[in-house]
Amino acid sequence: MHPKNTTGYDPAQLPPLRKLEFGSLDMVGEHLFCIREGQSVVDGLALAAELADGVHQLGNRLAAEINNGEIAYLSEMRSLAFLAEVAGAITRAAQYSLKTGGAE
Repeated sequence: MHPKNTTGYDPAQLPPLRKLEFGSLDMVGEHLFCIREGQSVVDGLALAAELADGVHQLGNRLAAEINNGEIAYLSEMRSLAFLAEVAGAITRAAQYSLKTGGAE
């Protein structure tokens, strides 16, 4: 018997994450954080998915609390925004890496 041909990606063939800086306090200045180049795309996307799920859960809980007359604090909203920014940065780093095949 011959082994069955596969058309899926072998994780060893996937390029690593590209470096991506993010987290500017004033949206135009220096960035505070950086996705390091060379990390696994699969692991990065798994982390981004977990963070996105957390943003969704926390956002829903915060909305329910506000709906019940509770106070929302700026730090809670900024925390959600930061988690969303991290998930987006990881996803973008993976997108750029896959689009270019890992080449600079």
